[in-house]
Amino acid sequence: IELIEKLPNELRDPVTTAKWEMALGLIAEGKMPAASFDDMIRKMCCSLVEGMKTVKFDLSKMGAQDEADSKPRSEVDSALPGHGAPCPKCGKGTMTGRRLPSGKKLVSCSAYPACKHTTWID
Repeated sequence: IELIEKLPNELRDPVTTAKWEMALGLIAEGKMPAASFDDMIRKMCCSLVEGMKTVKFDLSKMGAQDEADSKPRSEVDSALPGHGAPCPKCGKGTMTGRRLPSGKKLVSCSAYPACKHTTWID
């Protein structure tokens, strides 16, 4: 929400999107060349980016709801058996040892999400 509040009014204003929708309608009807709309959007975006360069806000506060959300979900553990070996399922990925915050240990394929091979370690 902090980031949205820092955006220029022009970008948050529903009138801006209404103007875009009107222009897109004119393009669809063949009454406006698409290049004109592209130029308008490009100029506006360049102007907005330049304006945002001076805005100050703390990105570290954005995204995490609380301290638990900001902690890593797992840590790489190269000491686990199987770490670094080729994936036995797909043969393309490398098995990566991981330790979850709960203490559970596993090795999983680095080709995820294409390969979901995982071996849990006791």
